[in-house]
Amino acid sequence: MLIIWGTKVTRTRLGRVADYCMYCREAQPLSIYTLRSVGHLYYIPLGRGEVIGHVGRCTACRHEQTVDPSDYQATIQDTKATLEELVDQTNPDLPERIGQYLAEIDRARAGLSAEEDRQRLLVEPFLVVAPEAEVRAGAMQLDLWSVLVFPVFLAIPCLASLLGVMLDGLLGTRGDQAFGWSIVAGLLIGITLLLYVLGTEPRRYARRKYLPMIARSLADLDATEEEIDWALSQLRERKLKVGQLLKPAQVVARVQKHRDESNG
Repeated sequence: MLIIWGTKVTRTRLGRVADYCMYCREAQPLSIYTLRSVGHLYYIPLGRGEVIGHVGRCTACRHEQTVDPSDYQATIQDTKATLEELVDQTNPDLPERIGQYLAEIDRARAGLSAEEDRQRLLVEPFLVVAPEAEVRAGAMQLDLWSVLVFPVFLAIPCLASLLGVMLDGLLGTRGDQAFGWSIVAGLLIGITLLLYVLGTEPRRYARRKYLPMIARSLADLDATEEEIDWALSQLRERKLKVGQLLKPAQVVARVQKHRDESNG
């Protein structure tokens, strides 16, 4: 009997606020959620779990970024509140903070900022998604590839058994042994493929969800290949999963792609 158990991430909506979306590059309404790591049995939650962070989902682009609810004066339940109303009620200092942040980016691009400030800006895009990356790396998540691999996982032993039947007819008495080994080999191949696809889901998610925003932020800074490699090394030294999920070559290639698209 196959027992499916482990941990999964659940989310509870707190309300809406206004904040700077790192993906849209402007102020947007964000829906704030509390993330919890909850044990499950056959995907049925066992208890309330442990709070492991908060994210804000932009209502415009639907991307998520790490937030701290204590940064806002309040969270608003009214889903029809305008951006201006959300700014006034939840984050009145937002326009000033955005102006300061963009000015800091301009100084860094022009080479006028202090080294420690530029280094902080290089690491910041990765830290925005770091908590979610930690959660996803520690809990089994299913994407399209994970779903598609299950039929393949079931088909491989069946094909192996068919091969065994064919060998049984060709080899006679020795065919029984060949049939048994073909079944074992099919199961091992199927299990290895299944574990590989499930285990690499966090990397695929990082490339799909995190990399576009990170690349755009680094392109805004005119980050060099050496600086990108340095930023990822800092994340790995802190043992943050996002530094392991993304390879330097992938980040460099995406940054260059963004530059080409901007210049084109």
